[in-house]
Amino acid sequence: MGRCATIVMGIRAAGRTGEVFRSGGRVLKNVTGLDLCKLLAGAHGTLGVITEVTLKVLPAPASSGTVAVRVADLAAGVRVLSAGLGSPFGVSGAALLPQGTQSGAAGRPGPLALLRIEEFADSVAYRTARLRADLAPLGEVAILDLEESRALWAAVREAEPLGAAPEEAIWRVSVRPTAGPEVVSGAGMAKALLDWGGGLVWLAGPATPEAHARVVAAAEAAGGSFTLFRAPEPLRAAVAVLPEEPAALAAIGRRVKAVLDPKGILNPGRMRAGL
Repeated sequence: MGRCATIVMGIRAAGRTGEVFRSGGRVLKNVTGLDLCKLLAGAHGTLGVITEVTLKVLPAPASSGTVAVRVADLAAGVRVLSAGLGSPFGVSGAALLPQGTQSGAAGRPGPLALLRIEEFADSVAYRTARLRADLAPLGEVAILDLEESRALWAAVREAEPLGAAPEEAIWRVSVRPTAGPEVVSGAGMAKALLDWGGGLVWLAGPATPEAHARVVAAAEAAGGSFTLFRAPEPLRAAVAVLPEEPAALAAIGRRVKAVLDPKGILNPGRMRAGL
């Protein structure tokens, strides 16, 4: 089955004393009350325990195709992604697989820029062919068929091309797309995956404070933000999992926490000390 879009319509959750509260509803036009859905969905269980979610599920596209461009380096790959996203062909996904990835899309090794197009089969065939022609001067280009395209994007969604070992830490860095290669170079990580046109950088490496410091420094130098997405507990306890918030935002966060979980019993330390 292909990718489908989902929208959170409503939630039911248990609060600090076990009381149940609701936000949103079961229909699209139900907008009464406070919109706590986004707040709870991004709180990692620190503001309430979600017990029920109502989703609106949109149908998956009928067909999908991917234009794959083998490039010399990450910077060239981001230029390909930018060209595809700026084209009139309705690109719905833009990722850059790391050095050494092998694919039937191209024979030689090197980073692989991926641009996905979705719609009805005839439309996909026409637009991928046009995009392939436009990108031909930028690298070795091929078109992946429906099954290969869907399998590849499912792997990208789960960050499988990153190739992270179970004992390694994983970082998620958000920057402007053109700064993605700079973050990879500054962090000194051999394992990297760029998504969102280069603006979302996944990194994997040793679960050490030194490696974490390099990632943080690279993210800050590029004007971005980081998340220590996965790591052994000793590292999570020793370093900042998230960047420090500006004072005004931190004050808002403390007030929200004080209302929803004043005793700090919900998933303590999951995001940062005290939250």
